[in-house]
Amino acid sequence: MNLEELKLLISQDEGETIEFKQQWYRFEGEGKTRQEGEFIKDILSLANGSAYSAGKDAYLIVGVSNKRNEDGSRDIFDVGEKPPTAMSILNKVRPRSSPPLETVQVESFRLDDKQVFVVIIPFTQHLYETTWEIDTIKCSYTRYVVFIRAGEGIKVASSVERDAILKAKIRRLTETQNVPPVVFGAVLGAIVSSIVLAPVGDKIIGSPFGNLVGACLGIPIGGYFGAGLGYIYKSAKGIGQDLPIVRQKLSDLIIKRRKHRNDR
Repeated sequence: MNLEELKLLISQDEGETIEFKQQWYRFEGEGKTRQEGEFIKDILSLANGSAYSAGKDAYLIVGVSNKRNEDGSRDIFDVGEKPPTAMSILNKVRPRSSPPLETVQVESFRLDDKQVFVVIIPFTQHLYETTWEIDTIKCSYTRYVVFIRAGEGIKVASSVERDAILKAKIRRLTETQNVPPVVFGAVLGAIVSSIVLAPVGDKIIGSPFGNLVGACLGIPIGGYFGAGLGYIYKSAKGIGQDLPIVRQKLSDLIIKRRKHRNDR
C-alpha cells in the first residue's frame, strides 16, 4: 500500500472492509479486558466481512476519525512512531479465534505531519468464530460467535449469514484459481469454430487458402459465441449462489422497517 491508496481509503465511508480508529486499543490498566474484547471483535469482523465483501482485503486504519467534517474530510491524529507488530496482533487474536487468523500486515504512514498506521487483513476462505467469551465496551458475547460487518456496524452472524458468507468466500477463491468461464468459453469456441469452418471456406473459395480463410473467420465468430455462453453460465451460477444472501438482506430490511414503524 502507498500513501495515495491510503488517502483513497480515507475518502471512503466505513463499511464491510474499512474501519477507522482515532487511537489504538488500551491493553493496560482499567478496562483492559473490554478493550481486548473490542479489539478481537473489530479484527474478526473485518476478517469475516460479509457476503458482498468476500474476496477483498480489509483495513483497520488507526489515527483517523470515523466522523467526517462538514467539508467531507476526516481529522487525523498522531498515534506515535511505534505501531504494533503483526505478530503482537496475531498473538492476541489467534488464541481467541477458530481457525486461528493466518496473517495480518502493519504499515505506517506520515499524513498531515502525523503518524498513522494501517492493519491490513488479507482475504482468506475461512470464517472465524470466537473460542472465548468476549466482553466489549457495550456488550458481552458467548463463545462460538461469528462477528461480521453490516454496513458501518458489526453484528453477530445468523446461521444463514454464516453459510452465505462461507459460500461466497469459497466461490471467490475458486474464481481466482480457475480459468474464468468467459475466457474459457471464448477460447474453446474459437478453436471449435475454426476447425468447423475451415473446410467450409475451402469449399466456397476452392483454393488452398480456403481452409485458412475459414479458420480465420471461425476464430472471432466462435470466440464471441463461446464468450457469450460462458457469461450466461457465470451469471446463472452466481444468481443461484447469491439467493441466500438476497433472502437475508430482504429479511433484515423488513425487520428494520417494522422496528421503525413500531418506534413511530
